Amino acid sequence: MRPTGTSQFELCLEDYPPQTVDKVISATAVGSRIPPTAVQIIEALTSSGQARLHPFGGLEVDRTTSRILDDSMTPQSRLYALGGTVSGALYIFNSLMLTRRRSAHVADAIIGGGESSPDSQQDRTVQMA
Repeated sequence: MRPTGTSQFELCLEDYPPQTVDKVISATAVGSRIPPTAVQIIEALTSSGQARLHPFGGLEVDRTTSRILDDSMTPQSRLYALGGTVSGALYIFNSLMLTRRRSAHVADAIIGGGESSPDSQQDRTVQMA
């Protein structure tokens, strides 16, 4: 999404032609809170230096791999975060669709022992649909 300069916005979505709109309404949850069920593990990870909190809520993660970043901003090789636990780091327009895609990416990284290519991520996403 970007302003057009004429008090409108252009929306660019994958697999769709650009759309111009007059207003944009945020219908996401208020605030960026860590889910209550994740508080204890996130506190343990942050107090041990294995993770750091994002200034806008949730955990800091590598944007391409979803790997949790430690105190020195180094991606952890075996720690990943998705969904509400990364609410500040990754603003999500359609959380179910993107969480599904990111989950496939994380699964590829774990199974493959490294990072998946965009092509293999797309293939897995299509298979899951």
